[in-house]
Parts: sequence; C-alpha cells; structure tokens
Amino acid sequence: MILKDRKYTIILAIVILGALVFVGVKWYEGRMKLVERGVADPKFPYHEYSLLELVRVKPVGDFNNEDRAKFEQELKNLPTKTTPKETLDKYIQALKDGDIERALDCLEKEPERNDEHGKELKDLSVSWEVKESDRSYLYAIKEEGGLEKRVKDLEKIMAEIINDIEKIKRGSTGELEIRYKYRCRFPENEPCYLFFTKDLWGDWKLGGPHLF
Repeated sequence: MILKDRKYTIILAIVILGALVFVGVKWYEGRMKLVERGVADPKFPYHEYSLLELVRVKPVGDFNNEDRAKFEQELKNLPTKTTPKETLDKYIQALKDGDIERALDCLEKEPERNDEHGKELKDLSVSWEVKESDRSYLYAIKEEGGLEKRVKDLEKIMAEIINDIEKIKRGSTGELEIRYKYRCRFPENEPCYLFFTKDLWGDWKLGGPHLF
C-alpha cells in the first residue's frame, strides 16, 4: 500500500512538473516575442514596457488616438521626483558656479535616435539630449562674462514667483506643463513667463523661452 501510494505521488509530481515546464516554456516564448519586437526588457524577467517606459528607450513613431490618450494619462500619473523650484535652484547655482553642463541638465531635453543604417526599428534606441542651441547660448554667455547678471535676474524672478513655484511638491501628479508669470525687463513691466515641463522620469525641466 505504501509503495502504491508512493507510486501515485511520484506520477502526480511528474505531471505537475511537466505542466510547470510547459507553462514556463510558453511564458518564455511569449516574452521572447515581445523582446524581439522591442517592447519588453531583454533582461529577466523580461518586463513588458508600458507606453511611458517604451517612449523613454525606443523610437515609437506616431501614436494612434487611443495610445496617445493612454500615454498622456500614464505621464499625468507619474509622481514628481524633482519640483520646478528644485530645478530652478539647481539651475541658478550651476550658473553661479560657472558649470554650464550642470545647468544644461536642468533644461528640457529632446529625443535623439541612436540608429544605424540597415537596423530594424526594434533595434533602434533613443537618448535624450538638450538642444544644441541652448548649449551654444549658455556657453556664449559664459564667454561674454554675462553669467553673474543672468543669475541676478533669475534670483529676482525666483523672489517674484516664489509663492507659486512652491505649490508643486514631490510626489504630486496631474500637471504636465506649467508657467510662472513675472515682470519683464524689456519691455519694462510687461508680463513674461518661465516655462517648465515634466519629463518622462517625473523631473520638472526648464523649457520654452527660459533663457530670455
């Protein structure tokens, strides 16, 4: 009786193991198909990218209306990691230190495709870089000795918008773009705006005509 029970136990274990192997193989094959299409992480456990995660690393072309709405909702639900005030503080300090590369890291970035001739879309990748015009502009200001004056202007703007810019906190969601009104230098006392956009990682970056 004991041998009979053991026999059934072994058979049951083999059946269960076979089922697990079958399910595992099917799961692996499904994941590999996603990896081959470029829509899943090639490293175990082969996580399928959300639209937001996909846009970070791959050129995706044009969204249809449904996917665009889904992507925008994912971005709206992304918690803030770096607030507009933190970004502006870092930007001002970087200019004070004369560190243009650190200042550029506070600015809005654009996707640059890292593609090679003959590669398929699934094999292409995206890196995010600041605009070359922003880079050239800030380095030109540094060479002309204008960083100190730019810092003073930005500190005046910060003092003027401080109550508004502190409203967005870490962990907040919802906003994708925001602008803060301040008084222009030229034309005098006319309204100007400091623009910020939330990037795909939840960090607010200076965007638009921020360099005045």
